[in-house]
Parts: sequence; structure tokens; C-alpha cells
Amino acid sequence: MVGMPVLALRGGFGDRAARTVERVALALAPLAAVALAVGALIVGVPHSGEAGFWETSAQGGLLALYGLAWLVALRWRMIGATVMTVAAVGLGALSALQYRPWQGLGLALLLFAPAGLLWLTWQRSRGPVPILALATVLAVVLAGSGTAATRVWDHFYGPKSPQSALRALPVDQVEWLWSGGVTATSAAVVAGLARPVGDDVRLVFSTSPDLTRATSSVAAVRSPADAHVARFDLVGLAPGAEYHYAIRVAGQLDGTRGRGRLRTPAQGAQSFSFAFASCARLHTNARTFDAIRAVDPLLFLPTGDLFYGDIARNDVGQYRRDLVGQLTEPAPAALLREVPVAYMWDDHDYGRNDADRTSPSRPAAWTAYRAFVPHYPLVLGADEGPVAQAFTIGRVRFILTDLRSERDPKTDPAGADKTMMGPEQRAWFEAELLAANKRFPLIVWVSSVPWIDRSASPGDDWGAYADERTAIAQFVADHGIRGLVLVAGDAHMVAADDGAHSDFSATGGAGFPVLQAAPLDQHPSSKGGPYSEGAVPGTGQFGLVTVTDTGGPTVGVEFRGISNDASTLLRYAWTSPSSSTP
Repeated sequence: MVGMPVLALRGGFGDRAARTVERVALALAPLAAVALAVGALIVGVPHSGEAGFWETSAQGGLLALYGLAWLVALRWRMIGATVMTVAAVGLGALSALQYRPWQGLGLALLLFAPAGLLWLTWQRSRGPVPILALATVLAVVLAGSGTAATRVWDHFYGPKSPQSALRALPVDQVEWLWSGGVTATSAAVVAGLARPVGDDVRLVFSTSPDLTRATSSVAAVRSPADAHVARFDLVGLAPGAEYHYAIRVAGQLDGTRGRGRLRTPAQGAQSFSFAFASCARLHTNARTFDAIRAVDPLLFLPTGDLFYGDIARNDVGQYRRDLVGQLTEPAPAALLREVPVAYMWDDHDYGRNDADRTSPSRPAAWTAYRAFVPHYPLVLGADEGPVAQAFTIGRVRFILTDLRSERDPKTDPAGADKTMMGPEQRAWFEAELLAANKRFPLIVWVSSVPWIDRSASPGDDWGAYADERTAIAQFVADHGIRGLVLVAGDAHMVAADDGAHSDFSATGGAGFPVLQAAPLDQHPSSKGGPYSEGAVPGTGQFGLVTVTDTGGPTVGVEFRGISNDASTLLRYAWTSPSSSTP
């Protein structure tokens, strides 16, 4: 097949056709390079999110090499075409840092096409043997590009990162929605519509799946950040009930993406489960989301990096695009239509890798979270500020801390003033611990980054803020905080510690269980430790916490680290508050 255009050039069109093809090839090459550069500026350079500067610099270098090779090809066709091919294969392979291998192969083909045309015209006066050799070389190059992309993908994500079999529902009137802020009597739903939100948009809800009867409705509140986004505040709900809901536009109920369900917790002692995990590639349709939906938790806690946007500018629109890209993928969309969230960000869905309060993305991140996320009351600022929040399910108090938008850069010198929470949030957090102590048998602290890191060179975790970590641990010890458990993401593993390694106080007596669960869809990695119950790096994993509460002075707690194939990777159970807890 590759030789046929060459034979046509030789037999039918001759040198004039060959020169035309050369001109087309030399014109296409810079167009392809410019298109790639523009795409990188708009969408971002493909990245794994963890490896750092080399990923961006390597791809920038290869794109520059491609442009240089085009200049060489203006004078020396084959030398330029050969170097262009090398750059095309390299860029295609590195695109698999984030995208599927077939997408990398497509990128390689786009950049390789001009070089291939130059090769074909160079062979126009050759015999059948060189033509056959050229066809073989072209086939090998393309196969090599696909193989390289697959190797890169497998290195970062591994063969255990299967995609969901679910397919996207067609858009009726709603493009995406999710629920959150759930209490025994209230909830919030945020949705993106295909048209601007008007007075004719309402949300209909009922305890009956048949929404055409016995229903209540609530009007939409249009987001000031986006005319297509609406928030619905559901109040007066019955405790311990399952509700079905749908968005109605101009009297018509949405028939596809605009329907969902949620369960309200009961009041008082109750048993329930919640899932938590972090770290998902942008635009992922990972089967991990299906696995979470299959265990049917009361809540899903994304503990950071729900999408690897790595946004480095003050652009609310980019946050919307990246978040909606995740909310419209079939598997995440199906989960979030059925299970309410309590979502806290980390670095990659707040800013870039290791982002902190100095990130230029901070104002946009604050605005986007408030506009597009269904959340509990943001006690440290309704319009701006850290997105810390707290809520109660039964006799369990949840405290979500924002460890990005107030933190000092991790490269700042160590000292008592170096903070991850910021003074105001720290004071609020300690007040929450005091208020919950002895009132709730279980206090769940959501920390987006690992707590335990006893290494000499800590990474992007509490180890880099050792003085503040010691102060918090001492607060726990001094005030006898009981029943505390920390759940975290960021590290691409499931792990558990029974408190043996989590006590960083000066006096002792501040050990508490620590649970880690990640990644939803990223490459395996290990961070921090040691962990008394072990750690299992992997890809496509989440944590499930089951609380068994019969109303006594303690509750039973079980943590399971679960793979996307539903197998249990790690299990740890305890009674809270533990008799060994201060």
C-alpha cells in the first residue's frame, strides 16, 4: 500500500506531481507543529502529573527538534524527513504520559505524515526493491511508535488500569450533574445545562422512582460564574430515605443525564459506609468508578486530584472545562449521579504539582469550587478563602481541611510559622476537634496528603511541615482527643496504620489510625510510612470505611483497600474510640 503512491508518481504524474507533493509536505509540517503547540497552550502538555519538569521539557525539546528538522528539509529532504520522523515518534510516545496509546499513535501519524510524503517523493525514481524497503521502514516506524506509546502507558499506569465498559448517555437538557452537602434533611445538586439557566428550570424529587407523581420541586439558582450552571438546594427531606430526582426544563423532565438519586442519613446512631480515593487522570473513564458504585456507599469522598488539570493561571473557564471533562465521562458520571460527594481538592485539581497559596490559580480555584461543586457550608469564607468544611453523619463527625490554598511553599525554611493550614484554618480545625471530642465516637479528618513520613527528605506531605504536624499532634495529646482517624490520598497506594507510627507529639499519647487510598486511575507509587498494616501500591484502587454503630459508647470501624476488580487488597478493623487512645 505504501508503494502505490510512489508507483503512481513514477508512472503517471512524474516530476511535476512529485514536486507538488513535496510542497504539500513542506507546508503541512509547520502547520502540524503549530497546531500541536497551540493545543499544548490550550489543553496542556501531556503529563503523568508526578514526574516533574522533565516531561514538559522533553516534549518541548522534541517539538523544537521537529521545527528544526523542517528547516533542514527545505535544503536536504531526506535528512530533514528522518529527523522529523524521530521527533514524531518521540512525541507520540510521550503523549501516552496522559492519553491512551492509540491517541499517541494518532499524534505520531499527524506529525509523521509530512516526513512520509518527503520519503515517498525521494523514492520516485527508484526501482521496486527500494520502494519495498521504504514501505517496510514506514511500517516499522509506525509500529515502533505504537509500541513506544504502549510501553510508556504501561510504565505509568500499568496493565491493571482497565477502562469502564459504560458509554456516555446522550444529552437531553442536562450535560452533567452531581450531588453533595447531604444531611439528614437536606442536600445540594449542581448541574450544567445545555442552555442558559432560566426561570423555567427546576429540580423535581421524590422518594418514589416514578417522578411523575407525589413529587416536590425546587427552583434553580443560576451560578454567577457560568450562565449554564445551576444549583438546587433541597430542604425538608426525610431522614434515612432514598430520593430520586430529575431536572425539569420548560415542563419537560430530562430523560438521560439529568436524573439521579441520593440517600439521606438517618438521625442518631446508624451504620453506614463511605468510600474515598484520589488521583484520577484527566478525562478518565476508569473502571474504578464502577467498582465504587457497586459497593453503594452513602458518600464518596474524593480526597484530592479528582482530575489532573494542573492549571497554572487564574482562569475559571479552564477549571470548568477540566472538571466537566471528568463529570461527563461515563463511569464517573454514573457514580456521581447516584452517590453524593464530600470533595476536597489537592494540588493537581487546585493548581500545578505541589501547588500552594502562591499559585496564580488560587482565585479561580476558589471561585470554581464555590460555583461548580455541591458542598457543605464553607465556614472560612462564603465568597473566597479555604474550602474547609465539616458535617455530621449519625455519630460520626467529618472534618475536611484545605491543605493547598493556605499552605506556605514547601521549600520555605522549617520553623513554627511554616504552615500547611494557615492560622485561621488551624484555629478552626482545633476548635472542631474540641467540639467533637467525647461527643462523637468517631472523628474523620480528611487530609489530602499523607501524615506519616519519617524520612530524612520528606516530599509533598506533612513531613515537610514537621513543626506544624508536631503542634497538631501535641494538641491531640494535650486535650485527650479520642476517636480520631485520618483518611488521605495523594500516595498511589492503599495503606493503614493503627497509630503506632502516627504520633508526632513531644509527649506521646497522640497516635491515631491513618488510612490511605489511591489512585483512582494513575500509576502506582509509595509515599511516607511506615504503616503498621502495610502498604499496597497499585493503580485503580479506593478505600471503603464501614461504620457499625448500635448506639453504645463505641463504634466498630473497618477499612478495606479495594481494587477495581473488587478484590480486597488490605483490611484493618478497630473499635473507636480505642481504649489505647488518650
